[in-house]
Amino acid sequence: MSLIGIFDPMVRDYFGGGSGGGADWNASEGEAGYVKNRTHYEEVEVLSEAVNITWDGNTEGLLSDGGFFYKVSDLILTDAQIKASTIDNSAGQIIVVGDLWDVMVSAGYITPEVAFLEAAVIVRTPNADFSGMKFPECGVYFMQTPVQAGGTYATALTAPEQVTTTVKPLDEKYMPILTSPSGKKFKLTVDDSGTVSAVEVTE
Repeated sequence: MSLIGIFDPMVRDYFGGGSGGGADWNASEGEAGYVKNRTHYEEVEVLSEAVNITWDGNTEGLLSDGGFFYKVSDLILTDAQIKASTIDNSAGQIIVVGDLWDVMVSAGYITPEVAFLEAAVIVRTPNADFSGMKFPECGVYFMQTPVQAGGTYATALTAPEQVTTTVKPLDEKYMPILTSPSGKKFKLTVDDSGTVSAVEVTE
């Protein structure tokens, strides 16, 4: 026998067997039971969740720093989320935080306690103080300027989900074992119990 297929039931579907029948090593791509026979798989790791915070400018009932910033979310954002974010305001302006990140860090605007992003502030420790502005609770605060100054306010802070993909080899126990060459051909199938059977194919 030139080819022995070893499969665990938990990976049967991955190789194309499915619950409706065993994997068919003699099938062509697109046919039932086709075995993809991949030796590697992709592992996706989420580095940071997506962020989508919006505000309509209504300050009623919102916690404030006592000035121009109002708490609009309880989220505590990571540096990765902040760096990837964009901030929109009611005047149609957009701040791309990543473009200003190095300047903000060097200027002391990004600290473990507070990230001051001009139109928004991310507070990561309670009762944080930034340049005399006191934020009683953790979360995201949006700025609204006074009416006499235009009444502009931040409308949204968004950031995409960030992931990394790593290609990894399958465990050897899921891989076919090749032995010395043979002129014979076999069709391997796997039933729903995970049992492998081999039938010689004659033409």
